[in-house]
Amino acid sequence: MKKQSLLALSVILINSFCGITLAVDWTDGGGSHLWSDPNNWSPYMPDEMEAALINKTEPNQCIINEGTDALAGITQVGWWTEGHLDVQGGVLNTGQIRVGSEGGGVGLMTMSGGNVTMASDSVIGQVTATGTLEITGGTMTQTGGWFYVGYGAGSTGTVSLKGGTLSIFFLQLDNGGTPLVDIEAGTLIIRDPRPDDISYQIMSYYAAPSRNWVTAYGGRGTLVCTAEPGTNYTIVTAVPPPPCDPIPLYDFNDDCEVNVVDLAMFATEWLVCNRTDGSCP
Repeated sequence: MKKQSLLALSVILINSFCGITLAVDWTDGGGSHLWSDPNNWSPYMPDEMEAALINKTEPNQCIINEGTDALAGITQVGWWTEGHLDVQGGVLNTGQIRVGSEGGGVGLMTMSGGNVTMASDSVIGQVTATGTLEITGGTMTQTGGWFYVGYGAGSTGTVSLKGGTLSIFFLQLDNGGTPLVDIEAGTLIIRDPRPDDISYQIMSYYAAPSRNWVTAYGGRGTLVCTAEPGTNYTIVTAVPPPPCDPIPLYDFNDDCEVNVVDLAMFATEWLVCNRTDGSCP
């Protein structure tokens, strides 16, 4: 308890310049795992002026579900310890998101639905910590500031975009840490007002083989980076890899192997002749 109190006091001091007045701890004291349950917070549920500290993981992770309207000045997941925030639906409006922050913390934020909006700088993996953001559905939107992945020496930041949409303002990966943004079925939107420069930065610098900071399907797929006409948006998506490489020449049913099924398909056409000049036997 004494350690938690000192950590909370530190957060208040650090964030005082941002207008954050109090650090509120996730306890899961009510046992429901739901953000919307006041019994799961100490001393009470956070609002837009407070830092929500989520420093618990399974079986005490924090869940935002359908119908929840969550607020926080800063949402901090895994600060000096482990934490997991699972957004399944509903809405989260927060000033910042920090997943995996300092002191060897390990933060995990998963999102399968709903809408998350952050107003300013956000970090995935900060200063000797490890942060992971995994999106399979829903929409996460940053309305201003930088989106850092792997910020500071000793940090590891991973964004796994397997579905849904991540819409950010400025993307910064060259921060001294170990960053990775891997895109599969989801869409990354960067609203930096320099789409041509951003496309070059992603494809020729971040995704360069010497770095591989932005990948498609773990490096097996193909990145597609386009500037959306009439906007400042850069759209980054991924094309999945072929199911097999190379594709066997006589794989007639496209299952990546040649076997009796392909032989049967070949046999059904044995001696079929479709010449139009009448020369078939």
